[in-house]
Amino acid sequence: MYEVNHFVLEKIDELRGRGYKTALLSNSIREFRPKLEEDVPPRLFDAYIDSSHVGMRKPEPEELADAAAALDWLQQQNPDASRVLVAGFSFGAWICMQLLMRRPEISGFIAISPPANMYDFNFLAPCPVSGQIIQGTHDTIVETASVDKMVNRLNMQRGIKMDYVHVPGA
Repeated sequence: MYEVNHFVLEKIDELRGRGYKTALLSNSIREFRPKLEEDVPPRLFDAYIDSSHVGMRKPEPEELADAAAALDWLQQQNPDASRVLVAGFSFGAWICMQLLMRRPEISGFIAISPPANMYDFNFLAPCPVSGQIIQGTHDTIVETASVDKMVNRLNMQRGIKMDYVHVPGA
């Protein structure tokens, strides 16, 4: 079972209201798509990519290629954008961090509940940009201590400052 993080959805809606283009890359099964669309409305995103519709499941390398393709599309739609930001939740946070290491035009990121206790984030040395990391204090999947350790390592890098936000009760 899962719980919808309304804080994240509100932030996405806020970014769209400020003119940002957004994309969702979800790891799901075909039968779950109607429930996903009910809980995470497609209207919040300019591109809505569901792994079950493209024939993949995490952690396939093609998911990073899909994220890069979504970023390419967003940039084509916004050729005059002055900044490129990426964001991801859970495994999507790992994907967005991988993407920022490969795309020099990315100027910032938001990583929500990055699974530092499940995936290796050591590739972020050196991390090319500062960003925001959001972690729920009651997350039952991603251990807060593992995210704390990752943030501390990132903050030790020269010129990098992580805005680390704890969301009480999430």
